[in-house]
Amino acid sequence: MQRDELVEKRRARLIIEPLPRGYGSTLGNSLRRVLLSSIPGCAITHVMIAGVPHEFAALAGILEDTTELIFNLRRVQVKLVGSVREATLSLKVTGTRRVTAADFAENPEVEIIHPEESYICEITDSKRTLEMSCIVGRGVGFQLAADLKHKEAPIGEIALDANFSPVRRVGFAVENTRVGKETDFERLILTIETNGTVTPDEVMAQAASQLDSYYSWVREEQNRFLGIEEEPEVDEELQRKLAMRIEDLGLSARAENCLRAAKIKTVEELTKCTAERLMKIQNFGEKSLVDIVDKLAELGLFLAEKEE
Repeated sequence: MQRDELVEKRRARLIIEPLPRGYGSTLGNSLRRVLLSSIPGCAITHVMIAGVPHEFAALAGILEDTTELIFNLRRVQVKLVGSVREATLSLKVTGTRRVTAADFAENPEVEIIHPEESYICEITDSKRTLEMSCIVGRGVGFQLAADLKHKEAPIGEIALDANFSPVRRVGFAVENTRVGKETDFERLILTIETNGTVTPDEVMAQAASQLDSYYSWVREEQNRFLGIEEEPEVDEELQRKLAMRIEDLGLSARAENCLRAAKIKTVEELTKCTAERLMKIQNFGEKSLVDIVDKLAELGLFLAEKEE
């Protein structure tokens, strides 16, 4: 796969090749649909404006009415930090001025993308104070305000139509390509643009992971219907560690000699032993046991809790 960044952290072109004939459209369509519909994101979902009982109220001393202000809030791109599910942004300004998302009080749980560019409203009265609080939440796709309304919402809380998707546009093209002398292959070119809260690479990885989980589920179900049991994946690194010989662990001479006398030759055989069994070996003491436990821990392995 090749990658060209067109706009820093927002727009990129990903090239996937070579693909068998017909697979360019197959992959392109499926990835595009998932990217546009199923990538989770964040958005402002509710707002409370001091002195405003509902979304159709007039705003004295402000150029915009409540509906226009709400529309501008919907365009503010936000991101919740870490695993935070919901957070609140507060704003309080006074006097004639242009209000943007940069006027929100700092909240370490919320990151605002390009706040200076996110226009909210303009105060035209020098004595006017605008005070409001916004709730930022997580979700998938587009949700109507009617679906986001709280059942026991306080008076003045206004729910917003929320577009949680961080993906703005996805386009793809399929071209012919070649591998050596073979010309019957395709190249898939995906162009992804996000709102800046995540990168094109991150959403591409999420989309591929979602598709893979569904394909895996279908495969597992079909294997169950056919009575086929899948063999568990082999952890090659673990197998390498278990195949190590005792002399490769770097044990003390006493511990190594005791294990050799007990005919324990590999790490796998050692991990099947309990501490009680090792302590029964002639001349084997607590220092040798501690030495073995420490060496196994370095490999991420442990002695058995009970005999197999």
